[in-house]
Amino acid sequence: RHHEHGRPVHPGDVAAHRELQPERRREDDEGAADRVSVVYCDTKVTGTAEFERGDALEMTAKGGGGTRFAPAFAWIAENAPDASAVVFFTDLDCRDFGEEPAAPVLWAAWGDPRAIDRRAARVPFGEVLRVAA
Repeated sequence: RHHEHGRPVHPGDVAAHRELQPERRREDDEGAADRVSVVYCDTKVTGTAEFERGDALEMTAKGGGGTRFAPAFAWIAENAPDASAVVFFTDLDCRDFGEEPAAPVLWAAWGDPRAIDRRAARVPFGEVLRVAA
């Protein structure tokens, strides 16, 4: 998805570009997700949201406090077993990562860079990407 200064840009904002260049449409859509499931989780799943291709991704964090990733992975296994990837937005302050899913995992980690580096060393699977808070 396209972002501008941390704000999601509605896919309609790029639709005109695609209409002007139809030969690129198939190229632009290649690899795009048909559905995005958002799972809000702290020590348990606190909410979910579903987005279809073309929807603006608008997320509002729910919950707070301690973090356990295991409940989110359990939700994914039960409700989205065909997931092609899992992306967590997190500070990585967690001791219960759960079982590694079949899909690749990207930990989009934010916070103090030294803390993220220290916590990233404990991540048992997936790749850590440091993002600006």
